[in-house]
Amino acid sequence: MTKKLQFLITISLIIYSGSIHAIDRYFILYGLKLGQKMDVASQLFGKPFKSEKFNDGFRYEAFKIKDHILVVEANNTRPDLIWGIQIQGKSNPENLGINGLNLSDNESKIIEIFGKPDEIRDSFDEITKEKISGTKYYSYDKQSNFSIETTNNLVSSIKITFNGYNQSKEEFDILNFIEILKNKNLYLVANNLATDLTLKKETNFVIQNSLIDTLISKNEFSEFLFNPETGLITITSKDVIESFPIRDKNNNLIAYYFKVSLNKKNVHVFFLRSFEGWILKEVNFNN
Repeated sequence: MTKKLQFLITISLIIYSGSIHAIDRYFILYGLKLGQKMDVASQLFGKPFKSEKFNDGFRYEAFKIKDHILVVEANNTRPDLIWGIQIQGKSNPENLGINGLNLSDNESKIIEIFGKPDEIRDSFDEITKEKISGTKYYSYDKQSNFSIETTNNLVSSIKITFNGYNQSKEEFDILNFIEILKNKNLYLVANNLATDLTLKKETNFVIQNSLIDTLISKNEFSEFLFNPETGLITITSKDVIESFPIRDKNNNLIAYYFKVSLNKKNVHVFFLRSFEGWILKEVNFNN
């Protein structure tokens, strides 16, 4: 286990730096996650129909997908990583909105899900500065990291940007993750997964599609999580054989290791303390 622990500690030191803020933030939209490589979008959705790099170093790529547009943005400090994600249009595929909110939902659903926004105002054209008739802008950028636009009372745009860390407790229990699996909120499950998560058996399973697509399709990893008879979702406290925290040289908690009994086999499970909270990083069936 020594080499694995050293590897995870190295990765964690890169991911987990800076202070942790107490406000919940959202890191997934359209199955993509803030902090992923920018080129992931073109790998999944093809060549962008529009892209631009600005004088300040910010850049974006836009993808036309049926009746909606996906935009990914990078800032000037890490132009290789996704800093912002936006969808706009008439609809989006199921589960690819933000925490249950989708394009064309009634605007009443916004406050039902997220509570009172920082601000509700008319939308304006960014170039002409003129008011756009029939549109409203809901800002949650101060208390969280997203904004929503509506057109004629229907959601027409959703955008998330990176502006800080989610709070994560010092103590972590794998059973907390199991409860998220049982609730079957795929958005929350995906938020608790590393985008480069690896499932190690005789051969390795590495996520190739978006996190959401991986969860809803039938594959080795979704079966590992959700199979009602043999999946991780079935474990209880009696199945947790061993657990311990992993700390860096400054005694900061950066990861947790669990050995669980699953279908009469010992499985090694690693969680990292990352900017979005505790995320599942590696599952290893090999002894």
